[in-house]
Amino acid sequence: NELLFTPEIKEKQTEQKEFVVSCEGLSVNEVERRVISSYIKGYTIIKLICTDQSKSKTLRNVLNNLVALEIIAQTKNSLVAKDFLNLADISITDTIRRIDLLVRDMIEDSIASLGKNINFNLDERDDDVNKFCFLGYRITRKVMNDPNLAKLLKTNNNEIMDFYWLITNLESIGDETKRIPRYVKNLSVKDKNELIKIYRKYKKII
Repeated sequence: NELLFTPEIKEKQTEQKEFVVSCEGLSVNEVERRVISSYIKGYTIIKLICTDQSKSKTLRNVLNNLVALEIIAQTKNSLVAKDFLNLADISITDTIRRIDLLVRDMIEDSIASLGKNINFNLDERDDDVNKFCFLGYRITRKVMNDPNLAKLLKTNNNEIMDFYWLITNLESIGDETKRIPRYVKNLSVKDKNELIKIYRKYKKII
Protein backbone atom coordinates (compact mmCIF):
# COMPACT_ATOMS: atom_id res chain seq x y z
CA ASN A 1 0.00 0.00 0.00
CA GLU A 2 1.17 3.52 -0.80
CA LEU A 3 0.39 6.76 0.92
CA LEU A 4 -0.15 9.63 -1.49
CA PHE A 5 0.29 13.15 -0.20
CA THR A 6 -1.35 15.90 -2.22
CA PRO A 7 -0.36 19.48 -1.36
CA GLU A 8 -3.30 21.57 -0.25
CA ILE A 9 -3.99 24.42 -2.62
CA LYS A 10 -4.77 27.62 -0.83
CA GLU A 11 -5.58 31.02 -2.16
CA LYS A 12 -2.71 33.41 -1.61
CA GLN A 13 -3.30 36.24 0.80
CA THR A 14 -4.64 39.10 -1.27
CA GLU A 15 -2.01 41.76 -1.72
CA GLN A 16 -3.38 45.22 -1.02
CA LYS A 17 -2.63 47.42 -4.01
CA GLU A 18 -3.63 51.07 -4.01
CA PHE A 19 -4.46 53.14 -7.08
CA VAL A 20 -4.73 56.93 -6.73
CA VAL A 21 -6.47 59.15 -9.26
CA SER A 22 -6.16 62.91 -9.17
CA CYS A 23 -9.31 64.27 -10.79
CA GLU A 24 -7.75 67.67 -11.44
CA GLY A 25 -8.23 68.56 -15.10
CA LEU A 26 -10.04 65.29 -15.88
CA SER A 27 -13.63 64.84 -16.97
CA VAL A 28 -15.84 62.40 -15.08
CA ASN A 29 -15.66 60.00 -18.04
CA GLU A 30 -11.85 60.09 -17.95
CA VAL A 31 -11.87 59.37 -14.22
CA GLU A 32 -14.35 56.54 -14.75
CA ARG A 33 -12.12 54.92 -17.38
CA ARG A 34 -9.14 55.03 -15.01
CA VAL A 35 -11.16 53.59 -12.15
CA ILE A 36 -12.48 50.73 -14.29
CA SER A 37 -8.99 50.00 -15.62
CA SER A 38 -7.55 49.83 -12.09
CA TYR A 39 -10.44 47.59 -10.98
CA ILE A 40 -9.85 45.14 -13.83
CA LYS A 41 -6.10 45.13 -13.10
CA GLY A 42 -6.79 43.97 -9.56
CA TYR A 43 -6.20 47.06 -7.43
CA THR A 44 -7.88 46.56 -4.07
CA ILE A 45 -7.95 50.17 -2.88
CA ILE A 46 -8.94 53.04 -5.18
CA LYS A 47 -8.55 56.60 -3.99
CA LEU A 48 -9.97 59.58 -5.85
CA ILE A 49 -8.58 63.04 -5.09
CA CYS A 50 -11.12 65.64 -6.15
CA THR A 51 -11.63 69.21 -4.96
CA ASP A 52 -14.66 69.77 -7.21
CA GLN A 53 -17.63 69.02 -4.96
CA SER A 54 -20.03 69.07 -7.92
CA LYS A 55 -18.49 65.78 -9.13
CA SER A 56 -18.75 64.00 -5.78
CA LYS A 57 -22.12 62.29 -6.31
CA THR A 58 -21.23 61.15 -9.83
CA LEU A 59 -17.88 59.75 -8.69
CA ARG A 60 -19.59 57.87 -5.87
CA ASN A 61 -21.85 56.25 -8.46
CA VAL A 62 -18.80 55.27 -10.53
CA LEU A 63 -17.31 53.44 -7.56
CA ASN A 64 -20.59 51.92 -6.38
CA ASN A 65 -21.31 50.49 -9.83
CA LEU A 66 -18.40 48.03 -9.60
CA VAL A 67 -19.07 44.64 -8.02
CA ALA A 68 -17.81 44.29 -4.43
CA LEU A 69 -16.19 47.73 -4.42
CA GLU A 70 -17.38 49.72 -1.41
CA ILE A 71 -16.65 53.27 -0.31
CA ILE A 72 -14.94 53.12 3.08
CA ALA A 73 -13.93 56.76 3.56
CA GLN A 74 -14.87 60.17 2.26
CA THR A 75 -13.64 63.69 2.94
CA LYS A 76 -14.39 66.94 1.17
CA ASN A 77 -11.44 66.31 -1.15
CA SER A 78 -11.29 62.53 -1.50
CA LEU A 79 -13.13 59.23 -1.87
CA VAL A 80 -11.62 55.89 -0.89
CA ALA A 81 -13.09 52.56 -2.02
CA LYS A 82 -11.97 49.07 -1.10
CA ASP A 83 -12.47 45.81 -2.94
CA PHE A 84 -14.08 43.09 -0.79
CA LEU A 85 -14.21 40.48 -3.53
CA ASN A 86 -12.96 36.97 -2.77
CA LEU A 87 -12.20 35.61 -6.22
CA ALA A 88 -11.95 32.06 -4.88
CA ASP A 89 -15.69 32.20 -4.15
CA ILE A 90 -16.66 33.51 -7.57
CA SER A 91 -17.85 31.27 -10.40
CA ILE A 92 -16.71 32.56 -13.78
CA THR A 93 -19.37 30.46 -15.53
CA ASP A 94 -22.12 31.91 -13.32
CA THR A 95 -20.85 35.40 -14.09
CA ILE A 96 -20.97 34.73 -17.83
CA ARG A 97 -24.42 33.15 -17.51
CA ARG A 98 -25.67 36.29 -15.77
CA ILE A 99 -24.24 38.51 -18.51
CA ASP A 100 -25.85 36.30 -21.14
CA LEU A 101 -29.28 36.51 -19.49
CA LEU A 102 -29.03 40.30 -19.21
CA VAL A 103 -28.13 40.61 -22.90
CA ARG A 104 -30.95 38.25 -23.95
CA ASP A 105 -33.44 40.32 -21.96
CA MET A 106 -32.14 43.48 -23.62
CA ILE A 107 -32.60 41.97 -27.08
CA GLU A 108 -36.12 40.81 -26.21
CA ASP A 109 -37.14 44.25 -24.96
CA SER A 110 -35.51 46.07 -27.85
CA ILE A 111 -37.51 43.97 -30.31
CA ALA A 112 -40.68 44.42 -28.25
CA SER A 113 -40.22 48.18 -28.44
CA LEU A 114 -40.49 48.20 -32.24
CA GLY A 115 -43.46 50.27 -33.27
CA LYS A 116 -44.26 51.11 -29.65
CA ASN A 117 -43.50 54.24 -27.68
CA ILE A 118 -42.03 52.34 -24.76
CA ASN A 119 -38.83 53.11 -22.87
CA PHE A 120 -37.23 49.93 -21.59
CA ASN A 121 -34.22 51.77 -20.09
CA LEU A 122 -31.79 49.84 -22.26
CA ASP A 123 -28.94 52.18 -21.34
CA GLU A 124 -29.35 51.29 -17.67
CA ARG A 125 -29.54 47.59 -18.50
CA ASP A 126 -26.37 47.94 -20.55
CA ASP A 127 -24.70 49.45 -17.47
CA ASP A 128 -25.59 46.23 -15.61
CA VAL A 129 -24.06 44.17 -18.44
CA ASN A 130 -20.89 46.26 -18.29
CA LYS A 131 -20.68 45.89 -14.51
CA PHE A 132 -20.55 42.11 -14.72
CA CYS A 133 -18.28 42.19 -17.77
CA PHE A 134 -15.76 44.23 -15.76
CA LEU A 135 -16.00 41.61 -13.03
CA GLY A 136 -15.42 38.90 -15.62
CA TYR A 137 -12.37 40.69 -17.00
CA ARG A 138 -10.99 41.07 -13.47
CA ILE A 139 -11.43 37.35 -12.77
CA THR A 140 -9.88 36.21 -16.06
CA ARG A 141 -6.90 38.53 -15.67
CA LYS A 142 -6.28 37.38 -12.10
CA VAL A 143 -6.62 33.68 -12.91
CA MET A 144 -4.20 33.90 -15.84
CA ASN A 145 -1.57 35.35 -13.49
CA ASP A 146 -2.23 33.12 -10.50
CA PRO A 147 -1.85 29.34 -11.07
CA ASN A 148 -3.06 28.58 -7.53
CA LEU A 149 -6.30 30.45 -8.14
CA ALA A 150 -6.72 28.66 -11.48
CA LYS A 151 -6.48 25.33 -9.64
CA LEU A 152 -8.95 26.48 -7.00
CA LEU A 153 -11.42 27.42 -9.71
CA LYS A 154 -10.62 24.21 -11.61
CA THR A 155 -9.75 25.97 -14.84
CA ASN A 156 -6.73 26.71 -17.02
CA ASN A 157 -5.41 29.48 -19.25
CA ASN A 158 -6.88 28.05 -22.46
CA GLU A 159 -10.34 27.91 -20.94
CA ILE A 160 -9.92 31.35 -19.39
CA MET A 161 -9.04 32.84 -22.80
CA ASP A 162 -12.26 31.35 -24.17
CA PHE A 163 -14.16 32.95 -21.28
CA TYR A 164 -12.46 36.29 -21.93
CA TRP A 165 -13.47 36.39 -25.60
CA LEU A 166 -16.98 35.24 -24.75
CA ILE A 167 -17.34 38.13 -22.27
CA THR A 168 -15.95 40.56 -24.85
CA ASN A 169 -18.48 39.41 -27.45
CA LEU A 170 -21.38 39.60 -25.01
CA GLU A 171 -20.36 43.13 -24.04
CA SER A 172 -20.30 44.14 -27.72
CA ILE A 173 -23.73 42.59 -28.31
CA GLY A 174 -25.10 44.55 -25.34
CA ASP A 175 -23.63 47.78 -26.70
CA GLU A 176 -25.26 47.25 -30.10
CA THR A 177 -28.56 46.05 -28.65
CA LYS A 178 -29.17 49.29 -26.78
CA ARG A 179 -28.89 51.08 -30.14
CA ILE A 180 -31.50 48.94 -31.92
CA PRO A 181 -34.46 51.29 -31.20
CA ARG A 182 -32.38 54.20 -32.56
CA TYR A 183 -31.40 52.28 -35.69
CA VAL A 184 -34.92 51.14 -36.58
CA LYS A 185 -37.09 54.08 -35.52
CA ASN A 186 -37.48 55.26 -39.13
CA LEU A 187 -38.19 51.84 -40.62
CA SER A 188 -41.57 51.14 -42.17
CA VAL A 189 -44.02 48.89 -40.35
CA LYS A 190 -43.39 46.19 -42.96
CA ASP A 191 -39.62 46.30 -42.37
CA LYS A 192 -40.08 46.25 -38.59
CA ASN A 193 -42.30 43.19 -38.83
CA GLU A 194 -39.70 41.50 -41.04
CA LEU A 195 -37.03 42.28 -38.46
CA ILE A 196 -39.19 40.72 -35.73
CA LYS A 197 -39.57 37.56 -37.83
CA ILE A 198 -35.81 37.32 -38.28
CA TYR A 199 -35.30 37.70 -34.54
CA ARG A 200 -37.86 34.98 -33.75
CA LYS A 201 -36.00 32.58 -36.05
CA TYR A 202 -32.70 33.53 -34.42
CA LYS A 203 -34.17 32.98 -30.95
CA LYS A 204 -35.12 29.39 -31.84
CA ILE A 205 -31.51 28.68 -32.76
CA ILE A 206 -30.03 29.97 -29.51
